Amino acid sequence: RFSHPLVGELEVPEGMDAEAFLQRKVRTLQKAVKRQVEHYFGEANWARDTYLQESADAQGFVDAALVAEFERLRNLTTDLDFIVDTVSDSTVVEVSACGRRLRRRAAAA
Repeated sequence: RFSHPLVGELEVPEGMDAEAFLQRKVRTLQKAVKRQVEHYFGEANWARDTYLQESADAQGFVDAALVAEFERLRNLTTDLDFIVDTVSDSTVVEVSACGRRLRRRAAAA
């Protein structure tokens, strides 16, 4: 049993390598975080989410810290660097050069 800053308390199943188990848990968390952020910036949600639209600047960027406060994402993680790193390769979300703002990739076109 051990504690990890991203995935919390973990009990490694008997006979399983702790590092491999941890990496699997982190990958699962990354997938969930990416799916949630892509949902927020996806076409269906963006079209009806006036709060997110109104929070965007003139270039369409929204502060990543604001997005991190959304309940479903906050329930997954509050680690802003982890969130930004996780969506850095997204085809839906673009990360600003400063690494602290997010926008729909469609807005960049």
